[in-house]
Amino acid sequence: MGRKASHVALECALQSHPNMVILGEEVAASKLTIFDITKQICDVVQARVEKDKNHVVILFLRALWRIFLSYMLCFSSTFLD
Repeated sequence: MGRKASHVALECALQSHPNMVILGEEVAASKLTIFDITKQICDVVQARVEKDKNHVVILFLRALWRIFLSYMLCFSSTFLD
């Protein structure tokens, strides 16, 4: 993931005002695991529900989505067996 993609994501965030933005550089710099990211997403969702807002907009890069999906597929097959 290059900086250009993150700059585009940040520009999109300025225009669309999402509840959360997840950037590859931030994940790498903070050494976040998939579980850390999942917890952050759950915390945002829970905070929104407590305010009676049953929707969340999360903006993140496509490459991160692919990584997230691959982990989900790995874990779902582990737990379903």
